Amino acid sequence: MDFPDVIGGTASPVHLYANAPYISIYSSHIRSLVESCALSIFGLSRQLFRSRNRAAPVATARQTAIYLAHVAFGLTFTEIGHLFARDRSTVAHACNVIEELRDDPTIDQALTIIETVLARQRPAIHQSDKQKRIRGTAE
Repeated sequence: MDFPDVIGGTASPVHLYANAPYISIYSSHIRSLVESCALSIFGLSRQLFRSRNRAAPVATARQTAIYLAHVAFGLTFTEIGHLFARDRSTVAHACNVIEELRDDPTIDQALTIIETVLARQRPAIHQSDKQKRIRGTAE
């Protein structure tokens, strides 16, 4: 089963857990949450966010979404790479860029608030995913 790629092709199935033998429907939920946060922060449209545009505000918004997926949901660089159709080294770079930006107290405070809100979603998402795995109903 193929899923739409950000750029318009198809990507490999995405797993919330690296060793999971199924496709997690919650992975796309995580992506949607972190993208929505980044879009709100940077005032971008989802279409521009998912385009090939490499302008600084667009790239920083993408890097922020990647960073939030790592920090708030604890996904590995490889998992995030699958989620955003990027190489894990690109994910690592994005996280490093945003960590550098956190030297600014205003940015640090904003990201801390967003991380806290997103992290509160984590137990519910992981618990629902675990229940699906136990029942064998995950798609």
